[in-house]
Amino acid sequence: MTSDAALGTASRMVASSGSAISLGQSVLHRIFSHLSRSDKLQVALVCTHWSRPALELLWSSFTFVREREFERVFAIIARHNTLRPYATYVRSLQLTHADREFQVSPNIILLITSLCSNLESIAISFHHIRPSAPVAFPAPNLPNTAIRPILPPILRPHHDHPSSASRHSHSLPLAHFAHNCPKLRSIRLVSYSPKTDDSVYEMAKYLKSGTLETVVFSGCTTLQSSTLCKLAITNPQLRHIEIAGATPVSDSALATIADRCGATLEHLSIGNAHHISDKSMRYVARRCRALKQFCLFDNPDSERLSEECLVDVIKTCRSLEVVSISNARALGALFFDTVIARVEHELASIDHKNKTLVGGGGCGGGGGLQRLCLGNVKRDIIQSPAVYKLIKMSATEAKQHNDDSEDDDDGEDDDDENAELSNQSASSIMNSPAAFMPKMTVIRGSSIWWQRRRPLSKPKTR
Repeated sequence: MTSDAALGTASRMVASSGSAISLGQSVLHRIFSHLSRSDKLQVALVCTHWSRPALELLWSSFTFVREREFERVFAIIARHNTLRPYATYVRSLQLTHADREFQVSPNIILLITSLCSNLESIAISFHHIRPSAPVAFPAPNLPNTAIRPILPPILRPHHDHPSSASRHSHSLPLAHFAHNCPKLRSIRLVSYSPKTDDSVYEMAKYLKSGTLETVVFSGCTTLQSSTLCKLAITNPQLRHIEIAGATPVSDSALATIADRCGATLEHLSIGNAHHISDKSMRYVARRCRALKQFCLFDNPDSERLSEECLVDVIKTCRSLEVVSISNARALGALFFDTVIARVEHELASIDHKNKTLVGGGGCGGGGGLQRLCLGNVKRDIIQSPAVYKLIKMSATEAKQHNDDSEDDDDGEDDDDENAELSNQSASSIMNSPAAFMPKMTVIRGSSIWWQRRRPLSKPKTR
């Protein structure tokens, strides 16, 4: 064998051994992901081959609610003589600011961004605690001879404490996440309300890595529309946008989000949609073709947001699965007729696909409009034939008339699920996967909760 052939054989052996090691690491990573935190720590001490995947999972995610916990973890990360680069293993961080427990300061943000370069998810929540009154000690038991007339209370100077609604958060250097964390995929800010939103705007201005997919702003009262527009312009690849609570959203901000991020946007939830009108809703209907979940809360009446624009969203967004509108006063028979036509077409397509399957595989129930949550619906609309026909295609009607053996076997489980539904909140139900939703439809007062029925049973085998 020549020297070139020997070198070629050796290089192939090294390449094959390297691929085998990487394959083994990925398999171990998948297996160790099902272990608890204490078990991962024990697995990391078994051998060197198991140590790396176990440590990567062990150091991947942290939730800090106390300052002592943060100091202990980052004291280890900041060491220079460690055997493992623990800082590179950190992927997700959740910081909860509380006045008495853990104060998220600018120095903490600088420390995180300087060490955790592979950070993919950051969540910062602000929980302000009002100052409590001093402890009232009980009066001493005095003998009857020492009883004196009750004197008026002593007037003490009263200090007005700012309420939680008007209290501002201190500003954080959020732009460092854009400069030092190129793999960042998710940003979540809860009740972050500094006097100005310059810190969020600077982050949106320089966040151009192209990896950001999820943005959640909840209760950020000082957030401006210009910041939302800048974030949509610099990150057109966003897939999940949730603006909840009292965070203001203007018409121009929603139009910019739909125009720039519409090609990839799958989840859009606006909690303060009072200023939304037909102008921005037309952008949603034309641009957001990949939209799967669409939620509007506190939206205006028909004077600003018409039924025709919402009908266009149902018609053009063919990937839509969940629709939630808190103020559906403007919806009439046209909207429900459009929903009925779409659901009938989608169920017919799914049933036809199931019938053509060979071998009797399970029915494919995914895809199509599956859930409706409408509030403040007109009484005459609830009692209209369109809503009655929609209920006929719901899970409740299918459950009552379905004689399939599989549904008969798990009937008791369905009753348990329906009982649990009454105890769940609306937000948790809307955020849960459609595959695990209870099979029921509820009309209570002026609200409609509608769940599409399951497709027809499995195709019959010959």
